[in-house]
Amino acid sequence: MGIVKRQASKSTLTSLVGVGVSLISTLFIIPLVPKEVFGLVSTVIAIAALVLPLTLLGLNSTVLRYSEKYNTIAEKDAFFKRLYGVHTLISLVVSSGFYLVSETILTRYYADQPAVHNQGIYIALVVFFMGQFTMLSSYANARFRLNVIRILELMFQKVGTPALLLAFVLGWIPGEAVIPVLVVLYIIRAAGLFGFWKKTVTPTPLKEPLIVNKQEVASYGIFALVAVFLHSAVMEIDTVMVGSMISLKEAGIYKYAFYIAMIVDLPRVNLAQLLFPLISKYQMEGDYKKVDEVYKRSSNLLFVLGSFLLVVIWPNLDSFFNFIPNGESFAHAKYVIILIALAKVFNMVMGVNFEIISTSKKYWVILGINFISLLVVYFSNKWLIPIHGVTGAAMATLSVWIIYNACAYFFLKIKFNLSPFSLNTAKIFGLMVVFIGLLLLVPDMFSYPLINMIFKGILALPFLVLCFKGNFSADFNDITIKIFARLGVKLKS
Repeated sequence: MGIVKRQASKSTLTSLVGVGVSLISTLFIIPLVPKEVFGLVSTVIAIAALVLPLTLLGLNSTVLRYSEKYNTIAEKDAFFKRLYGVHTLISLVVSSGFYLVSETILTRYYADQPAVHNQGIYIALVVFFMGQFTMLSSYANARFRLNVIRILELMFQKVGTPALLLAFVLGWIPGEAVIPVLVVLYIIRAAGLFGFWKKTVTPTPLKEPLIVNKQEVASYGIFALVAVFLHSAVMEIDTVMVGSMISLKEAGIYKYAFYIAMIVDLPRVNLAQLLFPLISKYQMEGDYKKVDEVYKRSSNLLFVLGSFLLVVIWPNLDSFFNFIPNGESFAHAKYVIILIALAKVFNMVMGVNFEIISTSKKYWVILGINFISLLVVYFSNKWLIPIHGVTGAAMATLSVWIIYNACAYFFLKIKFNLSPFSLNTAKIFGLMVVFIGLLLLVPDMFSYPLINMIFKGILALPFLVLCFKGNFSADFNDITIKIFARLGVKLKS
């Protein structure tokens, strides 16, 4: 896992910058944006994410899974070029087709939200360029160049989107220009990754790029299409349903709370993308000892990081809503943040179970798990949103992730005797509960909410120190040592 650790340390630094930028936008920009506008932006992106899998047809996952079957960079690049060309053609057809039927669909499901009705052309464009970025990301991942993706996401998502919203708040752009400019950001982001690909791809392609075992690759692509579609539906359906069942205003509030809670999930997003091709390689070699090692180590690392972020966020929520502009209008979403953050931490302690199943010979099991999860999240949202509003949507999300991970865990345990758990899992959990409990008991000692948040944040740092000293995650210790070494500080485990 040497290359993974090197890329993880680089990607972690970029992600930390991203977290800082996200924190600034969360505190000072998004609360100033009219909730209907933020809800519209969130809805456009959520609908695009639901359509996206139809443009990919699982080709991005196919690249990550089968790149390791080729021995040379030239062969890998030729393999990617063939699939990238297929994707681009299909993406043009799907995004154009969506535009043609978009008015009918959007008018039907957002009957009371006329602002959504005329967004079809922009959603179609976001779908196309989101697909381009996703497909090119698979190439960068296969080359273990995750940091390139993170830098572009930082520039055009974490900086670009808040800057767009701020420009609207300041009156520099009119409301009707927000979505078109958002589309431009997606175009530039995809263009940046396209430039990276053109610069690094093998100059002289093979005359006839061969695809090993075409039937197997095609079968996996169909599987990945269905699996990713179901997974995207599970991830985005809550935002879509809040917007259609309540209002764009509540969708904006829900997405804002979800946005805060998703900070907890950042480490998993980074690590899972890095480990996918590595896990695929071990699966193809039949080395389940290494797969189990990756499973446990990923769980320990992610649980440490996710628990720390939860320890920081949960006790600070009251001060947070007292600090941000218009905080009182967001305060009823407090439990959305807690429930979504808990769901993400639970997902992190389960390690890279999705990646292990989807790269195994029994990858089709993911379809059943995702289908069950989609049914649970849809009907639980249908039941809970009218009763509890945005909190009901968060309750549905937590329940579906518990069910999803439980199914994945028992399948891997029974079929392959794999488990993410170790004694360190219990130690991290115990430490997390103690720190959250203690920090919730600490009263606000200062008049200014920001100072209270900083104070409790400092009180949370011993959690990381104890995890480091206890060596609860060897990878956490290694990454920490590397990060401090870059800063000129030498640490010893």
